[in-house]
Amino acid sequence: MAAMPQHKVVMIGDYNVGKTSMFLRFETGEFPDDIDERVKRSIEVKKQIMVDGELVELTLHDTAGLERFEGTVPPSYFRSASAVIFVYSLSNQESIANVNDWSDSVSPQRLEFVQTDTNIVRALAGNKSDLDERLVSKQRAREVAENCGIKPELIFELSALSGEGFDELFVAVARQIVSSGKSETDVGPVLSLRDGKGKDSGSGSGCCK
Repeated sequence: MAAMPQHKVVMIGDYNVGKTSMFLRFETGEFPDDIDERVKRSIEVKKQIMVDGELVELTLHDTAGLERFEGTVPPSYFRSASAVIFVYSLSNQESIANVNDWSDSVSPQRLEFVQTDTNIVRALAGNKSDLDERLVSKQRAREVAENCGIKPELIFELSALSGEGFDELFVAVARQIVSSGKSETDVGPVLSLRDGKGKDSGSGSGCCK
């Protein structure tokens, strides 16, 4: 039996837009009640996703707040990454504007420095859709995505709190990785993710119910 393809996915964006909450929901299928304690356990987690009949394993990486102190993340964070998810908050206009700057972190010049495929899959995720206060319009998100080379089908709004739109984001990212013919990443308990159609995508219990 052929080995399951494995791919590294990284998240970047301003501090406090909810990247770690997304990371922990990806890990457990629930919104974390104590982020500070749980994030200390790991900065990466694996999960299996079924994409059009093919089981793919994603390894999601979190910055663990590094950008709060450094203002950026080192090129090594992107080493061997197949995809990057730019995260912003729907309640923070500055965070969507700064996606343009974060996009520079995955410029071909920086990726070549760490010998990473420069044609990395890019997605845009507007977190905190559960909040009543919305300050970032869909049109604004589309404009930023176009400027950053993000395809329309990889623009999402979601809530790490409720889980709305969450699975759809990662299934779409996994599908784009597969369709792009990305070489698998050598990355290494595996959890399962629903495929967006109400079915568990791998062995084990589903994470998003």
